[in-house]
Amino acid sequence: MRMELLKGHQIHYMTKALNTKMKKTSNIIDFPVKRKFNIEESKDLQRELLNNKMEYVDELLEFYTAQLCAKFAMHGFKIHDETFLKDFAFSIETIRSSLYRNMGVTHPFQGLMDDTVDTMEKKGWIKVPNDD
Repeated sequence: MRMELLKGHQIHYMTKALNTKMKKTSNIIDFPVKRKFNIEESKDLQRELLNNKMEYVDELLEFYTAQLCAKFAMHGFKIHDETFLKDFAFSIETIRSSLYRNMGVTHPFQGLMDDTVDTMEKKGWIKVPNDD
């Protein structure tokens, strides 16, 4: 067996041929070396995600609010009374705020809810379980 030393340009062409053959038969996808990051695209995606979360919660509330009102009416509550409507709207908005917070979305009621829960806990009216 006779071994010959290959010259630099011969190695280059052999490597190139081998890589070309491997690419044709391989199902491996090359990972991009540099990824372009578009800040505006990212902001648009974040805005779209936020809107989707809010829309999801709003649709759930719309569905269950209508059912809840119908149930209350069936049980004899005067759901068209102005005071009831105001109280009910406030209650629904607190639920919306809670669901938004659960999904990482801010809502103006969240501060009010925190303050109210703190006050109610201090007065002993409610007991909120800890995460421990």
